Amino acid sequence: MRVAVLADGAELARDLDAELTRRHDDERLRPLLGRVDLLDDRDRERRGLPCAGLRLREQVLAGAEDRDGLRLDRRRCHEAKLIDGAGDVGMELELPESRCRGVGQTLTRLKYRSRYARRVPGSFRIARILDIDIRVHLSWILIFLLVTFSLADQVFPFNYPAWSQQKTIIVAAITALLFFTSVVLHEFAHALVARRFKMSVSSITLFLLGGVASLTKEPPSAKAEFFMAIAGPATSLVIGGVSLELSQLVTDSLAQAPTLQPVEAVTGYLGYVNIAVAVFNLIPGFPLDGGRVLRSIIWGLRHDRATATRIAGRGGQVVAGLFVLWAGYRVLTGDAGGLWMGLIAYFLYGAATQTLQQEQITRAVSGARVSQLMTKEYVPVPKGTSVGTLVRDFVLPRNLRAIPVVDGGRFVGLVTISDLRKVEQEQWPMTTVESVMTPASDLPSVKPDDDLAVALDRFGPDAPLLPVIADGGLVGLLYRESVGGYVRMREMLGVDQRR
Repeated sequence: MRVAVLADGAELARDLDAELTRRHDDERLRPLLGRVDLLDDRDRERRGLPCAGLRLREQVLAGAEDRDGLRLDRRRCHEAKLIDGAGDVGMELELPESRCRGVGQTLTRLKYRSRYARRVPGSFRIARILDIDIRVHLSWILIFLLVTFSLADQVFPFNYPAWSQQKTIIVAAITALLFFTSVVLHEFAHALVARRFKMSVSSITLFLLGGVASLTKEPPSAKAEFFMAIAGPATSLVIGGVSLELSQLVTDSLAQAPTLQPVEAVTGYLGYVNIAVAVFNLIPGFPLDGGRVLRSIIWGLRHDRATATRIAGRGGQVVAGLFVLWAGYRVLTGDAGGLWMGLIAYFLYGAATQTLQQEQITRAVSGARVSQLMTKEYVPVPKGTSVGTLVRDFVLPRNLRAIPVVDGGRFVGLVTISDLRKVEQEQWPMTTVESVMTPASDLPSVKPDDDLAVALDRFGPDAPLLPVIADGGLVGLLYRESVGGYVRMREMLGVDQRR
């Protein structure tokens, strides 16, 4: 988030920045620096690379024999490789050269995270169902082993002492897999309802504390949030009820079919644990489903999502505090399960606090328009341009990291540095930009008159900018760090406190 570039007042802006830092380091800047990862953790590397593109360009020579191709000087190839690797730590985040002067150098990139989870780092895909990736985080392996061990060592031996150890372990593993399958169904319920209200869902991830559906934006209405939030617990209740009913039917048939005893064990456990999951998720503390239901109700009654979010977020912090007290009591009484409850409390408190901080950011940008922060300084390339020409004539000379692609003046897509890095350099002369670009139809966009809060909801996890569209044509680009700098400057000047 960024203020408009004050090219002529760069020195004044730097002096203001230093003075505000000296005077308000504790009271004003520290809360900002800890807010929602406002400062990118790669900012030091990014600031050290303003001329990375220029250095690389010195090593790249136009190949006369292949016209728009590129040829690296063999004697300095190792340097080019080092610079190419620099893209991993910041090259993709660099501002265009014309915007890297004065106050632009003091601004940082906002890693804005949607209130709904994105793809969980450290996860891998195991399936794709209904165009939704099913992913497993490495931490899930630990909880799967713990559940299996608990069932095989305590639950099943106590209820079925006649079982062999091998049988107990096998049934325990099957039960654990079915339990996590029910967790996936719980998240699928959220995802399908979200789609019903035109919210896209990219993946469902199993991790240490359960499952999470990765949604790309906030619910558009209180009604959408209510039905999306309640769908998960309702699904868990249905699974629990069906499992218990099936378990009872099997129990009544054991005299005639004793071999069905494992089915009784599995369905009985799934019944009780899914009902427990539903009840736990309905606790009215954000970000639990119950907290989202609470927010949707307050939102619907007061027609104010910000107020509803603050109330639900505070509720989440209170619930986390109560969990901490409960966890402490269990630990003091010798129950190791209190440590697990403490971990859940930590997760809930952190998520609720982040939600409140994000709401503060949204409130800070409310009233500002996209047109105030968007830049019209962009260089489009025509459809059919080769990647080699794009890199040599546009990306390197101008330090660009996102290039609009046009077809007869019509905006058709966007090419970013990450898109270009997917193409081998040997293929650059033969590869056209339309084959690597993200089509305009797949890009979230904003209008010049849109509120910045709308833009925040539309920034994707990997998108550094949003195209600004008016009357079907591209009129500008809104960079993520432009909005970050805007919020940062408001904080430094104390604008929000003076309202």
